[in-house]
Amino acid sequence: MRAYPHNPDVVTAFGASTYNYHRDASRISLSSRLRPVLTMRPGYLTFLDEHGSGLRHFSADSHLTNWLKEKGFEFDVVTDEDLDDRGVDALKHYDVVLTGSHPEYHTRRMLDALLAYRSAGGSLMYLGANGFYWKIGPPASFAVEYAWLFAEVKAGAGEPLGNFGLSGGGAAGFQIDRTATDLGTPAYVTVVAYSDNHDASFVTVPEELLFNRMVGKPRAHSGIRAHMICGFGPSGGGLFAVGSISFLGSLYCAGYDNDVSQIVENCLRRFLAASHISLSCP
Repeated sequence: MRAYPHNPDVVTAFGASTYNYHRDASRISLSSRLRPVLTMRPGYLTFLDEHGSGLRHFSADSHLTNWLKEKGFEFDVVTDEDLDDRGVDALKHYDVVLTGSHPEYHTRRMLDALLAYRSAGGSLMYLGANGFYWKIGPPASFAVEYAWLFAEVKAGAGEPLGNFGLSGGGAAGFQIDRTATDLGTPAYVTVVAYSDNHDASFVTVPEELLFNRMVGKPRAHSGIRAHMICGFGPSGGGLFAVGSISFLGSLYCAGYDNDVSQIVENCLRRFLAASHISLSCP
C-alpha cells in the first residue's frame, strides 16, 4: 500500500495474523492476543492517500477522544477486554456509550452487555461502520422531530454533509453500513442522512450476496449506501449510528467547527440530557 513501512501483514517476526497464510497457502485462523499490535501508535497510516487518509483503528479513534477533550466532555475508555470481563457492569454507570470507528468483532458477553445496557434505557452512539459484525423510509434530516440533531448545521436541505475529512476526504468511506429491517434494524430509528455516488470499488459483503439475495429482494442502490440513523427505543435510550468507518476523520476540519462535529455534539448533549438509565444487576 506504500504506507507505513512496518505493515503487520508483511512483518511477521512477532507472529502471524489471521490476514496471513501458512506455508501451504492455507489461511491462518488462529492468532495470539499477545502478538504486538504494530498499528497501535499515533500517526500510523494503513493506507496512503492524497487527502491524508489511512487513519484507522487507534489513529482514527484518537480523533474522537481529542474531540471529547476539546468539547469539555468527561469520559472513560472501556476496552473490549473490560467489557468481556465485566459485562454490563462495565457500562451501567454511564449516561451514554460511544464506539470507536471500527468496532467489528465482539464476544457473546460483550454483545449481551450492550443489549442489556440499551434495554435498560442506556444511549448508544455508534460512530463507525462494519461493526457488531455478527449482528448487526426517506431521509428525515429536516423533519421536526429531528430538528435538534441538525441545530446550527450550515448545510441546508439537499446539500451535502461531510464532504471533507482526513480519512479519504469525506465522512463516508472505507467500509459503510446501511439499514435493513429484514436483518434487524429496529422500527424506532429513522434514516436522517445517507451517502451517495460511491465508486465501483464499493461492493456488498459476500454473505449479503450469497444468502440474503436468495430469499429477499435486491437492495436499493445495490446496497451501497451509508445510513445515518437516529431514534429512541422503548426504554427511552437513544440510538445514533453514522454507518461509516471514515466518519471520525471529518470531526477535526476547521478546528471542530463544522457540520459533522456539530451533529455529533448535538446528539451527545441530547442523549446526556435525556439519560435516565435504571439498571440493576445480580
